[in-house]
Amino acid sequence: MNAGNGVRSNVDERYRLCQEAVLGIAGVRLLRALGHKNIARFHCTKVTPPLLTLALFEEIVGRPNLASATNQEIEAVCRQCVFTTHTPVPAAFDQFPLELARKVLGKDRVGILGATGELYRSFAADKITLQQRKPKLSETVHE
Repeated sequence: MNAGNGVRSNVDERYRLCQEAVLGIAGVRLLRALGHKNIARFHCTKVTPPLLTLALFEEIVGRPNLASATNQEIEAVCRQCVFTTHTPVPAAFDQFPLELARKVLGKDRVGILGATGELYRSFAADKITLQQRKPKLSETVHE
């Protein structure tokens, strides 16, 4: 979160990850519920792309089947995503404990992100970042 003066506010990790889940996962569901069923492209920045792709995967394969996503299904999600990064430096990326990500997102969701290369461990073995400079699940990337 940005406090408006360029300084990050002091929000705990769980709250921050939940915010991103609302934007990425619930955001897609909200758009669908409002009748926006034929969106050709989603334009994302920062942490939201991997979590938005989870919602798109769940639409295609269903949550219980996330681990069985095929290359064709991965490509279908990729075609729907455009990503822009304004701060392509590691210091700008939120990091979360891996166990927290499993609790908030679910093991199946963390698993599919790992399988597609969207989720990767940072330098500390127990931390992850949901941000990559060039997400693998975006067809178009703008820097």
